[in-house]
Amino acid sequence: MSKARILDPSESYTFSKYAELAYDSADILAEFGVILNNTSLQLPQQLPIDPEPLRIELQENLTLVDPVSEIARRETLIFPILKTICKFIQVPLKKASAK
Repeated sequence: MSKARILDPSESYTFSKYAELAYDSADILAEFGVILNNTSLQLPQQLPIDPEPLRIELQENLTLVDPVSEIARRETLIFPILKTICKFIQVPLKKASAK
């Protein structure tokens, strides 16, 4: 017996729409053929970058913007972190291409 599909192939999904689904993350990822593995992340004891500029930027952003919406969170909290990582690894941030 085949498992019922979670996602409707004729429907378009946004990130927030996935979060609203009443299914476990592992089940949603399985729809894409992806297996969720929870493992411990081993980080270096010394940070390779100075976190202070990022901390200051995030604090400033939080004083200017109330991150109640998904867009506000993405713009004020997530993007500065992604930008810092991209600068560190010297790789541009690109939009994922649709298959």
